[in-house]
Amino acid sequence: MDRGASFVREKIAPSARQQPGIVAAYWLADRSSGRGLAVTIWESEGAMLAADAVARETARTEKEKGSMGEGSIRTSRPSSLRG
Repeated sequence: MDRGASFVREKIAPSARQQPGIVAAYWLADRSSGRGLAVTIWESEGAMLAADAVARETARTEKEKGSMGEGSIRTSRPSSLRG
């Protein structure tokens, strides 16, 4: 879990902060299960979709480098509150 937290702190959070349209990001972790969840808030759906593409590429690159440790980072399809 500590390696995952370091990965989020060192790789994911700085990348998220640089994305245009980011309003807030929350990083949640359950140490007992070793699982985590990121929730992000965006100014617009367009900003969210653009950031999703960056997140997927970052995850792919980090998986190839083997820097994500035992677990894996999965990105979900972004969703909007609009129907």
